[in-house]
Amino acid sequence: MMHYRDERKARVFDLTKEDGPEGHQHGDAAPRSSLARGFSRLEHAYETGETVRGLIAREARSRNGFMVTFRGGIRAFLPLRLIDHHRVKDIEAYHDLLGEERDFYVIEFAEDSAHHKNIVVSLIDESEDEPEEEASDYLNQIDVGSVVVGTVHTIKTYGAFLELAPGLDALLHLSEIDWEYVDHPGEFLAPGDQVKVKVASIDRQKSKIAVSRRALIEDPWAGVEKRYRVGDVVDGHVAWIKSYGLLIEVEPGIVGLAHTSELGWGAVDETVLEDGTYEKGEDVRAKVIHVDAEKRRLLLSPRQASENPYQSYLVANPVGAEVTGQVFEVRSDRIGVRLAPEVVGWIPREKGRSKKASPRFGDDIRVRIAGADAKKGTVELESAESAENAPQAEAEPQKPRNGRGKLTLNFGDERSGSATEKPPKASAKPRPSDLGAKLGDTERRAVRRAASTLRASGSVA
Repeated sequence: MMHYRDERKARVFDLTKEDGPEGHQHGDAAPRSSLARGFSRLEHAYETGETVRGLIAREARSRNGFMVTFRGGIRAFLPLRLIDHHRVKDIEAYHDLLGEERDFYVIEFAEDSAHHKNIVVSLIDESEDEPEEEASDYLNQIDVGSVVVGTVHTIKTYGAFLELAPGLDALLHLSEIDWEYVDHPGEFLAPGDQVKVKVASIDRQKSKIAVSRRALIEDPWAGVEKRYRVGDVVDGHVAWIKSYGLLIEVEPGIVGLAHTSELGWGAVDETVLEDGTYEKGEDVRAKVIHVDAEKRRLLLSPRQASENPYQSYLVANPVGAEVTGQVFEVRSDRIGVRLAPEVVGWIPREKGRSKKASPRFGDDIRVRIAGADAKKGTVELESAESAENAPQAEAEPQKPRNGRGKLTLNFGDERSGSATEKPPKASAKPRPSDLGAKLGDTERRAVRRAASTLRASGSVA
């Protein structure tokens, strides 16, 4: 007989108290005789190994098992490890048992007093052979790479647990279920399913096994670069809608990403994923723009697979044309203007400024097409108003020099003695000694004659 002294014991309460469980009360209180008969029946089951019918009522406060109620309002504790041979420690995996009536084995019955007893029950028949030996034998027979069959008994968000042998489980992780993108194991598996898998890893010391279902399925990415080339237009369906774009399945196991920026022409943002434009399962046509079989990456563009609206718009409105558009976005470096339902242009901030305040979201403004690339779907704009009102560059008049006039002589024909006056330079006034060093005899005589003439006329002080 196994003992479970390490388990939390259940305390039996008299149903005449207010904290008695619901569902098994007899009137307002359980009679003492009914309680005594219930204890007697459980004690008899403990001694003989018989089973007793009870109800799995609720989780234990410790969350390591359930509380079971029996006739007469008697409570007992059912540990998780005594529910079945699987080593599942998550109580949520057994929530489907709540409210069920089962036959229980009483494995511990300790009497504290006349009305308080510690009772532990089990759903496992301990008279059967222990599963550890069978599990150990099975574990020694398999190795990494072995192909085995398991039964699904628990499904979690991260994968499924398979029973390979009594008491021996294996984890089939979410990523190893299929080559397709699996959002939840329940899409492919259900409790009780028989699944053929390949052993991926074994920890014999801890009896932990990881298996793979997709390892037995042909890899659909093999040769994908031959089937899908850049520039090809392919058909698929929306498999998942994410915040960053669409995941489009073009064939089972081959899922490509269509980023938000590639979903349509004309500055498409994440709102297109929220307004119901696309629905899961919807058929989509897209152009292949990148393929990498090694990284399992396929990038698609529904935008490039559709008619380019920029071509027809720019034929009707070539570079230089003035058009009217509506501001749909204002950034620090540029202003976005919607010219048509699927055609937008951008005004660089330095070209969009004018004496008036910057345009605001929703404003209708007049713009001129300054440049465009229909193939890339880009249009550069400038504000028609700011271009018309741009001031013309004018030559700045030279300011007259202030200060007392200084004499500069320009010598022409020395025989005529002509001289002209020029505005003085910023350099310091030349000293007579400097002039004398630079002039010859003829030039010095001409200077003296010119100076004498000016002094006589009173032009120079």
